[in-house]
Amino acid sequence: MQFDLSSKITLERLPERYYRPTDAIETIRQTRYEKLRTDIYKTEGDAARAIAE
Repeated sequence: MQFDLSSKITLERLPERYYRPTDAIETIRQTRYEKLRTDIYKTEGDAARAIAE
C-alpha cells in the first residue's frame, strides 16, 4: 500500500478552476479554512516573477 501520493498529483490532471479562482467570491470560498495564503503557478518562472515583484 502506498501512502505518499503527493508526487502523483499534478496540475495537468486538475482543472484550473480548482487552484486559480476567477473572482473574489470564489477566492473566499476556496481559502476560508487556510491559515496562510497559498498561490499556485503553472511554471517555476511564473512563481519566480511573482516572488521578485
